[in-house]
Amino acid sequence: GLSWLTISNAIDDVGFNETGYELVDARTVRVSFQVTPPAETTFACAVQALDEDFGIVGWRVIEYPASAQITRALVETIRTVAQPTTGTVQSCWAT
Repeated sequence: GLSWLTISNAIDDVGFNETGYELVDARTVRVSFQVTPPAETTFACAVQALDEDFGIVGWRVIEYPASAQITRALVETIRTVAQPTTGTVQSCWAT
């Protein structure tokens, strides 16, 4: 019982909610989102930029320090290899 709990918690997804994106220029997109990680837990998010055919043209994994805040508003900038049309959060997880 206990060991299974430890494993399931270690790979917990962190809830997130995209709040918007901004096309900065032809090679940059800024993604805004809120995350709700467990308190005092370090976590990471994978953020991606997509082109008009929904192909991935930019990608970053960003790690965040632990905090007592339950909800955190984040903004990340992604450099792209081609013109992006949107930016999204692919996933977030506890690290």
